[in-house]
Amino acid sequence: MDPAFPFPVSDHEDDVTIFAEMTSDEFFAGLPAGKTYDLVFIDGLHTFEQAYRDLCNAIVHSHPGTPILVDDTVPSDVYSALRDPEQAFAFRAAAGPDGSAAWHGDTFKVVFAVHDFHLGLDYRTIVGSGNPQTLVWRSGAGRRRPLLDSLEKISRLTYFDMVNQSPVLRECDEETALRECLEALGPAAGHLPLA
Repeated sequence: MDPAFPFPVSDHEDDVTIFAEMTSDEFFAGLPAGKTYDLVFIDGLHTFEQAYRDLCNAIVHSHPGTPILVDDTVPSDVYSALRDPEQAFAFRAAAGPDGSAAWHGDTFKVVFAVHDFHLGLDYRTIVGSGNPQTLVWRSGAGRRRPLLDSLEKISRLTYFDMVNQSPVLRECDEETALRECLEALGPAAGHLPLA
C-alpha cells in the first residue's frame, strides 16, 4: 500500500499481488478482523507515531508465525533522526558534506516501544547489511524489564538518547536475526524459507 505509487501498478498486479493506493491507516481500517498475513514489512512515513501504529495494526493482522520487519530503525547520524526530511538534508548540508544522504526519521522509537510495551514479542535490529531494520516476532521466551515505561518518554527520545541506550536496539547481523526468529517461531514458521 502507498498513497501514491511511483510506478504503474497494473504492470505488477496479478491474482495474488494487489496494490492498494491509500494510506496504511485506511488499508488496515478496511481489513476484515480475521485477515492475517504471513509476513509484514513496515516502511512508512519515517515517524514514530505512524510506524508504531502500523506495527500495532500488523500485530492484529498476524498469526503466531508472522515475522514483522520494520525499516529505518537506526538513524545514521543526528540529522538522519530528524522527523522532517527537508530539515535533515538542509542541516546536514549546512554542517558540511559527509557523504551521507540517509534519512530515517524517528522510527527508532518503535524499537523502544516494542522493548517496553510488547513483552510477548522478541526482536533483533539488523545492521551491517544495508539499511538497518528491526525484525519482530512473537515469542514466549524470556521477558524484559521496561526501560522507560512511558510512551511519552519514548516519544521524546533524541538521537543521542538512542545512542546512550543502544543496547535496547539488540543489534546483530542479518543471519543471526533470521536464525533466532525462525528458531523461535518453530513449526509456526514452517511456511517461511530458511534462506
